[in-house]
Amino acid sequence: MAHCLAGASGSGNDIGSYYSMMYGAVIIGAVGLAIPVLDDSTGAFVAFAFALFWIGSPAFAWLVSRSAETEDRLHLLPQDVHALRIAARRTWHYFENFVTAEQNHLPPDNFQENPKPVVASRTSPTNIGVYLLSVVSARDFGWISLSEAIARIDATMSTIERMERSRGHLYNWYETTTLNPLRPTYISAVDSGNLAGHLVTVAATCTEWAEAPSVHLHGDVEGVLDTVAILDESLDELPDDRRQLRPLRQRLADRLDGMRRAVRTIKAQPEMALARTVNLTVLAGEIRKLAAAIHAEAKSTASDIIVDWAARLEATCEAHVQDAQADEKSVQAMRAKLLELHERTRRYAFEMEFGFLLRQDRKLLSIGYRVEERQLDEACYDLLASECRLTSLFAIAKGDLPTEHWFRLGRPIVEIGFRGALMSWSGSMFEYLMPPLVMKEPQGSILNQTSQLIIKRQIQYGRSKGVPWGISEAAYNARDREMNYQYTNFGVPGLGLKRGLGQNTVIAPYATILSAQFLPREAVANLKRLKEIGALGRHGYYDAVDFTPQRVPEGATCAVVQNYFAHHSGMSIAAIADAVFEGRLRDRFHSDPVIESAELLLQEKAPREIPADTVRTDAEEQAVADETEAQTPDMRVVLDPAWALRATNLMSNGRYSVMVTATGSGYSRWGDFAVTRWQPDPVEDRLGSYIFLRDADTGDWWSATVEPKRAPGETAQAQFSDDKATFIKTVHSLRSEVECIVISEGNGEGRRVTLYNDGATDRHIEVTSFAELVLGQEAADYAHPAFSKMFIETEIAPNNNAIFATRRKRDAGDPDIAAAHFVTDPSGLARDGEAETDRRAFIGRGRTIADAAAFDPGARLEGHAGFTLDPVAALRRRVRVPANKKISLTFWTVTGASRTELDEAIARLDHAESFARQSMLAWTRSQVQTRHMGLSLTDASNVQKLARYLIYPDPFLRLPSDAIAPGSVASRACGRPASRVTSRSLPCVSATLPIWRSLPRHCASRNTCGHAA
Repeated sequence: MAHCLAGASGSGNDIGSYYSMMYGAVIIGAVGLAIPVLDDSTGAFVAFAFALFWIGSPAFAWLVSRSAETEDRLHLLPQDVHALRIAARRTWHYFENFVTAEQNHLPPDNFQENPKPVVASRTSPTNIGVYLLSVVSARDFGWISLSEAIARIDATMSTIERMERSRGHLYNWYETTTLNPLRPTYISAVDSGNLAGHLVTVAATCTEWAEAPSVHLHGDVEGVLDTVAILDESLDELPDDRRQLRPLRQRLADRLDGMRRAVRTIKAQPEMALARTVNLTVLAGEIRKLAAAIHAEAKSTASDIIVDWAARLEATCEAHVQDAQADEKSVQAMRAKLLELHERTRRYAFEMEFGFLLRQDRKLLSIGYRVEERQLDEACYDLLASECRLTSLFAIAKGDLPTEHWFRLGRPIVEIGFRGALMSWSGSMFEYLMPPLVMKEPQGSILNQTSQLIIKRQIQYGRSKGVPWGISEAAYNARDREMNYQYTNFGVPGLGLKRGLGQNTVIAPYATILSAQFLPREAVANLKRLKEIGALGRHGYYDAVDFTPQRVPEGATCAVVQNYFAHHSGMSIAAIADAVFEGRLRDRFHSDPVIESAELLLQEKAPREIPADTVRTDAEEQAVADETEAQTPDMRVVLDPAWALRATNLMSNGRYSVMVTATGSGYSRWGDFAVTRWQPDPVEDRLGSYIFLRDADTGDWWSATVEPKRAPGETAQAQFSDDKATFIKTVHSLRSEVECIVISEGNGEGRRVTLYNDGATDRHIEVTSFAELVLGQEAADYAHPAFSKMFIETEIAPNNNAIFATRRKRDAGDPDIAAAHFVTDPSGLARDGEAETDRRAFIGRGRTIADAAAFDPGARLEGHAGFTLDPVAALRRRVRVPANKKISLTFWTVTGASRTELDEAIARLDHAESFARQSMLAWTRSQVQTRHMGLSLTDASNVQKLARYLIYPDPFLRLPSDAIAPGSVASRACGRPASRVTSRSLPCVSATLPIWRSLPRHCASRNTCGHAA
């Protein structure tokens, strides 16, 4: 009866419609209850139950008349759809930029932003497959025209049809500019299966479009709003610190609002779509011009992004106009091309032969085939929960593999919330959620239940670690010697069979996007959290955020891995398309009759009972050696350096090196040249590069390090790590912090001075740098310092912002050397500047650096330059430090062979973000070097402790005179007779290993002679 009533209803299928249609039941119930109540009868209680059944009958009829759903449908809120579409649109930007004719219309494997932009011009079958899915999705979203989608698919197919293959398979890697396979050639089972499955999906899409091209020419105008929303966000991120830009900003915001209204009008009046779509291009042109005007004024990265997205918006609007203006002839041409592409893509997929990849003894797919050796890999894909199950399904459906293979795949179960989920090898999202991009997972099946449960387990694991969730194979914050990020698989302990998964915490944003296929609301919330910590870049979300403590810079909680991978970007777009369009890509894949014939394999039910012997818990995870290093301290902290044992720190980029002591003294060298003057004086030790502070109100002054000038009541400490030295000093309410690094992009060093005013009143501080210049061989300067100083010529920039020094050559064959010392103010404010290059003028006659005339009351740096006979580099800036605020300055010293090199270095470093960038590069370089040498940062720290014995003479470590007499063991170990040991001889460290009997004879003794550099 209820179904008949539902069918007769013409006003809707909601509960209100049922009550409107069955209002008689409500009247009967009400009357039946009213009669005994008004009669004050004892039957009122029975009447109440009678009335309840009658009045509730329309609701019951509505309940039993609802359509049954065979699968759970995603229920996305409009705001979640909006957020996911924007994330996908940003990600499509990767393919827009890098899939070019130069790359033969193939997606390059990855793009790395830091330390310099690098495109990896290679690609794989998986990259190609997910790119083609992205092209189809981009058309579904309305970002490109139908003709552009056809052209992109055709161009890529034309390329891969020319590429070398074996048994129908593409090799694992190709160089994208030459299309040559990378040696050794290899056929990957999972890569080929991904490409085949994705080509079948593209073929089905082409058939769908070809059946009614006129219908599909009406693109989704929401694609325009996606780009408008990104432009809005980009405009909000542009700093509002310039008054002259505000009118332009407001006009651009108004035009963006106008674009939204125009799109809403098109959706409300589709019959006027053609005329109104043309208006979109006019509006987009105005937006592009306003964006260009803003960029012409701002000239910043943020304004450049606005210009870029404005151009994308105009291209999207033109795409919709192109679709709307297509005539009958072009429609027929599109239909013919689509049918041709259907045939080409499907044929390409089915030409791949998978039978030879099966290991007959195990009935499992080998990981791959080594073509040149004509040999299968021994390892196999033996789990159902792996990224290779798409290959298995396709090969079985095609007839290349027996059905028995599917049931040979392992199904170990792990308990998650009283239900069972399949275990994978590494417990990563990639293994679980990549195949569902095109493969259906029926509701109630073991695959569907596993996908739901592992996402919830990932969320729980992220919550327990206090970080965003989403762990999968990704790049992480470690690099090779070419500064390329390293890549490996990561997972959640307990989900994967691999051991040691708990030793890394690397969060991959694309893993969150993959989960949007099943839990979109949770995915959107996590993406918002990732954006807040800086994981969103220009081409979508970065590949990973590394929270592993050993790989995180000092003072930070995480490190963003600033690169993008093609297959992660393509998977992200496809996953969002499945979420927004209710599994459209899956429907297309399964519409192929060959795939449809094997669908029964996916109906395997989830187990009701969990076998006890397969359950694993986090407690079973044992700490084993993995890619990470032991979690031990790598920083040395020296409290009260004035009274502590001497400590040194060495930093170098391989060309330029700096040594500093805990008291602040030290030297700088460029190759064989000494840049600043220094001697290993164990008593006074007042040579090096220093920063001085003077209170302009009281006249008190002191150095920012312990040496060379102390202040009454000061507290100080030094912090040494492999990449940086930090000196912290507090004098009353003023706290200073000096960070010293060696720059990576050039030859030089940077010292950032940060002043913290912890008092209640503003402080006016003069910040002065000082270093004695050598710019020559250390031995020559030590032998004849006065003579060496005569050949240095100095020059002061007109604004007192920089000092240049050059050593005049005594011989035409002498190498050229020049140096520059300059200061950068990150605030961009104009500061009062002074400079001096004459040591006598700075220190004064008969004085020392601890009593310099430059800090006398009213004294100024007078700016002497030229051949001063005793050259120094000293710059002074006067700053105001507001109460309870901080300010910073950065003093740079760079070297080069010419003035041109110095000017280039200054242009590269003289901006607000330069120190942060160079500091990050220095930390990265330290990580790379220690990793390359097989050392941990703790090992490097221990080596640094040893260096002080090579740098400073220590009488307590000197052997007795008879021990180093001619012919003694120590003398022979150092390789020179005692008669030749002088005060300037380099120190010698000799180590005897206690296990010499177990070592080869030539390894029983080691000695090290030489000065640390």
